[in-house]
Amino acid sequence: MSVGGGQGGDARGGARQGGDARGGARQGGDAGGGAGQGGGESGDSQGETIRLWRSGLDANGVPSDEIDERVAVVLEFAAYVESTPDEIVETCIDNEAGKVRVKERKRFEAAINEFAPGSVEKANVVRSFLIHNGVRLVAPRASWL
Repeated sequence: MSVGGGQGGDARGGARQGGDARGGARQGGDAGGGAGQGGGESGDSQGETIRLWRSGLDANGVPSDEIDERVAVVLEFAAYVESTPDEIVETCIDNEAGKVRVKERKRFEAAINEFAPGSVEKANVVRSFLIHNGVRLVAPRASWL
């Protein structure tokens, strides 16, 4: 599944050596940081966005084993879009302008729907991660509306 786009660089508009819009091959790591990285880790080795989200879940009383399951879902999604959680958030947010990149956000919204077509719970875990990290999402319209 290709989420990123852009000529001569990554989805954030800059050129990245040895990578592409989806994170591509990054020095010293694999392209996705697969779901196996989740269980029991503090989140520090998984990036700042996971650490931030994990601390928010913990502060809201979510049990640590459930947090680990949710982190595994986000890492699985990141592998699906061939990126890392930090890169996903970085792609969606223009920190200089303080705005969400709507085009990129829409690409990830579509990727969430493709990633978890029959699982509202999995899709909502990924949405929770993005929202907690400042990526405003538009809820999908219910089919019965």
